[in-house]
Amino acid sequence: SYDAIGNLIADQQEGISAIKWNVYGMISSINKSTGAINYLYDASGNRVMKQTTTDTVAYVRDASGNVLSVYNKNKIGLVQQSETYLYGSSRLGVVRAQRVAPKTMKLNASFNDAKLGVFTRGEKIYELSNHLQNVLVTVSDKRLPVTKNNDTVVSGYNAVVVCASDYYPFGMEMVGRKYNSKQLINGFNGKRYDNEIYGEGNFQDYGMRVYDPRTGRLNWSVDPLTNKYPELTPYQFASNSPIENSDLDGAEALSEIKAGLARKWEMQMKTSSISDANRRVGEAQTRAMMRYLATTPPSSTNQITSAPDEVSERVKQLRRDHYMDPETGRKTAIGRFFMSKTYENLNNNLVEPIAEMAVGEGAGNVLFKGGLVAAKTGGNAFRYMSEAELKAVQSTGLLRGGRAGETFFTKDLYKSAASAQNRLALPTAPSLSVEFQILNYPTLLRNGTKVLPANGMMGKGAEFMTTDPVKVKLINWQPLR
Repeated sequence: SYDAIGNLIADQQEGISAIKWNVYGMISSINKSTGAINYLYDASGNRVMKQTTTDTVAYVRDASGNVLSVYNKNKIGLVQQSETYLYGSSRLGVVRAQRVAPKTMKLNASFNDAKLGVFTRGEKIYELSNHLQNVLVTVSDKRLPVTKNNDTVVSGYNAVVVCASDYYPFGMEMVGRKYNSKQLINGFNGKRYDNEIYGEGNFQDYGMRVYDPRTGRLNWSVDPLTNKYPELTPYQFASNSPIENSDLDGAEALSEIKAGLARKWEMQMKTSSISDANRRVGEAQTRAMMRYLATTPPSSTNQITSAPDEVSERVKQLRRDHYMDPETGRKTAIGRFFMSKTYENLNNNLVEPIAEMAVGEGAGNVLFKGGLVAAKTGGNAFRYMSEAELKAVQSTGLLRGGRAGETFFTKDLYKSAASAQNRLALPTAPSLSVEFQILNYPTLLRNGTKVLPANGMMGKGAEFMTTDPVKVKLINWQPLR
């Protein structure tokens, strides 16, 4: 059964008699037939403690919310570090609890006893994942020597597989295609399992919401961004496209295919043998190309895979458009770069993938080097402001009256001043909700980024930020409750 705002408050079939929620939409406690489970969260909404009838689990996180270490406290009060996570550009694996207890070493009388740790192979576990961050196999740092024909000479090594699992599209583990999966800490989309709720592999913590992979729904609470996606159910997972998308935090989908293309292009830019000057020109050319494509999207985003010639024609048109300076009639730096051999060599590797992302996205919200994006012309957005700021916008046609500095706006609609201030972490309560259309192409330094807590506010709304002037056409403005 659900409450009036769509939060699950009981699941009799699974033996859950009551679910309590805090004011921020996070689970505070679950009452099951086997006992109660309680949760605590930090100011950013990240889980920092889980208490069951058998033990208490504490999560130590970094500033971005990534779990660094996990501690367990049992019934008799013994605290043990059970997990320490390994990271590179993303999570690589975990170091489990030490199998051999540290030894005590006596030092000189002026020093306390020292602890001597014992390194044991098999404590370190590495995760092997696919493009969706699904953990398919975990292997330990222990390796098994391989010999040929019973020879004593080792010819190689085999990894020790700790556990493995295949998944159905929405994340349920496949029957008969898993091995020792009880050892999986993080599985589908790389998210952590809470096996005490629905059993092994049937419940995951995504941060803002929780997920049941058996149903393919985040069906315990409503999507906080549901107003932005009226075509989707409020309990949808990954925009109902689990082959292409993962779900970032229970709130919105991430296209892993487009993110992979962006990473590939950025790596090619870093490793290609072009001068710094030409690289800067190439980046400027890419921004110009994305802006051009944003204004003339294809009739269908599927054309990008079936008609690659369309992309090539668009790139050629872009060359023509930017080859000459319309005022002086001279070749531009970008034009010279277009006609150079360097550009020809890079064209297929760099421009085509970016063009694919630009056209595939359909309207210019596209990643390029450094994580910046070209803002979409004609996209409606909101800014929550005072009457004085509205007058400045009306007189100049620019957000913030055209003043220099950072300009923030959002795609989220709030009807009360308290909600807008809390979700966007504003220093003061706004009086007006102003809807507008963007008329130029400001470069976005934040593109729907989750707002962090600040000014005593919770945050977690989605914000866009640019340091460029934002030319707008006002659509509507309403006083906030």
